[in-house]
Amino acid sequence: MKSKKLLFLMSALMGTTAFGFELDTKAIGKLNIDGAVSGFYIYSSELPPNQNTDTRIDKRNRYDISNGLIDISKPSGILRFTVIAGAYNMPIIGMALNKTTQSGANTDLFSALPVAYLEFDPNDSISIKAGKLPTMIGYESMFSYQDINIQRGILWNMQPAVSRGIRFTYTKGIFTGNIELNDGFYSEKKPALEGSFTLAPNQNASISFNFIYPDKSTKSNPTSTPANKQEYEILGSYTYKKFTFAIDSMYIHVPTDNTAQTQSNHAEGAALYVSYNITPNWSLNTRLEYAQEGSSGTDIIGFGQGSKEDDITITPEYKYNEFFIRPELSYIHVYNIPGYTFYSSPTATQATKNYQWRVGLEAGFVF
Repeated sequence: MKSKKLLFLMSALMGTTAFGFELDTKAIGKLNIDGAVSGFYIYSSELPPNQNTDTRIDKRNRYDISNGLIDISKPSGILRFTVIAGAYNMPIIGMALNKTTQSGANTDLFSALPVAYLEFDPNDSISIKAGKLPTMIGYESMFSYQDINIQRGILWNMQPAVSRGIRFTYTKGIFTGNIELNDGFYSEKKPALEGSFTLAPNQNASISFNFIYPDKSTKSNPTSTPANKQEYEILGSYTYKKFTFAIDSMYIHVPTDNTAQTQSNHAEGAALYVSYNITPNWSLNTRLEYAQEGSSGTDIIGFGQGSKEDDITITPEYKYNEFFIRPELSYIHVYNIPGYTFYSSPTATQATKNYQWRVGLEAGFVF
């Protein structure tokens, strides 16, 4: 079984032809067809426990498909649409690396159709979208080929990824405002209000205030524990010559609610992202993070009440036309909690370390 999986991964990486193109149809106009095919390998020094893995504790060596996606969109006209379909893996620093096809993780969370929405643009200032929409919160995407690192960060792990709802967008000059009524953390019947307000004085700089306010009785689900957390974020980015900087700062509050089975707690965190374009083909990408939560109430971050975390991820990347390859080194330290977080081996019965480092590699094609 393992040999078949490895053979499929190698054939996907080595035998795929990149062919992103524009298709001109008479019925609905021009369509953009894009996507990505890639695979990854990650070695973990210590292992986190997680019930979604195929064993009680994660594997030390994990390899799989990271992206097998096709993106079809109609980007112009009054009526538009976007559909993204396929398989995807969402590795997160310090968290278990589940299989791409694992039940209750990765592709299974938002299905093989993670993004699909219709868009109505009556003029240059107004846009209305409805369907399965990617969140407006956070700097990182749910698809690794769109991110500067292979693994997502701790902040991303607390943010929503996809919601089902309707979004109204208004753009005027340097201002863009978005208001969306959706199901929050993919919570089906419980409503949430999500918003984003952005100022972009030029093409190199932007700053935004983003938030999500779900129904306080929203129960946890496979995509988020807890799922009734209120989030408030300030996100800024700036490009100067070969450098791009971004800062993501977030405050989270979980209310007490009997239906959701949560007790009041809060968390805050910040991340710094730096990308340096060394040459047109080579870049160096880094993420620095810090997060902490209150010592009582519902665990928000996932490492225990009162925990604090800091981490660093370094990812050099090489691109040649549609092909990309990038190694990665990451380190996370969890502290201010009783006991330990990480296990020394898949057969260990007790956690003995509060740190983990990983070495990874991702390669593939973006077409």
